[in-house]
Order: sequence, then structure tokens, then C-alpha cells
Amino acid sequence: MFDDYDLSIRGQDVFNANNEINTILDLSETSDGLLINLTDENKLPGTISIALKNESDKYRYFYLMSDNKEYQRLNALSNNVIKISSVGKYLLTEKNMNKFKINIVWVLGAAGVILLMSLIYIFTKKKYWFW
Repeated sequence: MFDDYDLSIRGQDVFNANNEINTILDLSETSDGLLINLTDENKLPGTISIALKNESDKYRYFYLMSDNKEYQRLNALSNNVIKISSVGKYLLTEKNMNKFKINIVWVLGAAGVILLMSLIYIFTKKKYWFW
């Protein structure tokens, strides 16, 4: 096999045997983590498993990267083996790349519920305040 990784594919994971796989992966170390670039024009024949050999236990998160640097977290990292079923750019990292995003609709809804509950409390328990 290769020095940095073992690549395997199970026969039951093949869904298109006509597609060929390039076994030489483009691995590069970035400031965020390890970038795996699978941007071949050929599609994968099925789900491939990649077991990294060197320092793979330090990575906790596995992401699919889009062209505009948005990250989609994948749950395909287990026992230092990643599973990939489509071409693209993947990132193995120690950092959580998804930032916490506040949805304004949820904030306004929560504020409305708090206001409604406060008004109900005032008019049921403290009804003599206003008379």
C-alpha cells in the first residue's frame, strides 16, 4: 500500500463498476488540518475507505468543503477510517469549522413567547396593579 494511508473498497459498496478509482490521493497539510482533494473528473465506483497511518488520531472532525469555503460536517470518521462516496475536497481537522449561527426568526419567536408569558403572569397574579 501507500506510506500515508490504506485505501480499500468492499465489493458490496460498489454501485457502478464502470467507474475507475485513482488510488493516488492528493493529501496536503493546511493550517486547518489535512486536506484530501478528490476532484477527479471520474466518479467513484462506490464508497471507499481511507485509513490514515500518520497522526490520524488527532483529527476529530471530517468536513466536505465547497468552493466558497463553506463546510458540511460528515459523520464518516470512525476508528481513524474515513468513508467517501463522492468526489470533492474533504478536510480532516481538530477544529469545529461550523460557526454558531443565530437565526433571527428563532430569536424573535423566543422573545415573543417570553413577552406573552410575562403578560399572562401579570394579568393573572398581579391584576390589582392596574386598577
